[in-house]
Amino acid sequence: MTGLLAMFRRLEGPQTVGRGPAFWGLFALVLAAALAYPLFSDGYTVGNTVYFFVWVFIALSLCLIWGYGGSLSFGQTAFFGIAGYGYGVLTINFGSAYGFTLLALVMAVAIAALFAVLLGYFMFFGRIAGVFLGIVTLAVTLMLERFMAQTAGPEWHIGSARLNGFNGMSAMPPLTIPWPGEPIVLFADVGLYYLVLGLLVFVYLALRILMNSSFGNVIRPRRCR
Repeated sequence: MTGLLAMFRRLEGPQTVGRGPAFWGLFALVLAAALAYPLFSDGYTVGNTVYFFVWVFIALSLCLIWGYGGSLSFGQTAFFGIAGYGYGVLTINFGSAYGFTLLALVMAVAIAALFAVLLGYFMFFGRIAGVFLGIVTLAVTLMLERFMAQTAGPEWHIGSARLNGFNGMSAMPPLTIPWPGEPIVLFADVGLYYLVLGLLVFVYLALRILMNSSFGNVIRPRRCR
């Protein structure tokens, strides 16, 4: 219980922006508006809003790495793209039965994380820092973008999954969650909206706790403390 209370105390601290009753009152108001939004909009518009939520995750990662850590990185979109293609390849080839898409989602994130670890390993031991970190990550992102852009032909495929170039992969099964009887299918509508909104709030609060921990002290450059 003591450890749990200590964790919640880290939601506020000198290394995060916003604290006190006024901030959390505004946070609760914005969250309430986001929760009520699907009640006043159609399913199609709510589904499109999910895509904007996905970009917020990338913004949060940039806020952590660049805003707090002082390291400019253009690699977030590369990792996002690798995870997206990984999910598509896995689900198109193996289907969505028995909630496999949920496992495929975890595996796709793991693939992107592995790529990030490998890239980070070579940059760390290569002593890449400052503006050169931004140059290297931008070069990696542009290289992947240029490569994927020319994969529109039918010869570019992994199993049954065509890469499709600028058009992007198609026929990916929606995310399914195993459930007794019938699995829960999360199409790009209200159900997926609430799932991604919940994950977004969780990640935001977790990053606040991280930044107010001992690890957060390591992330921040000494000149900013």
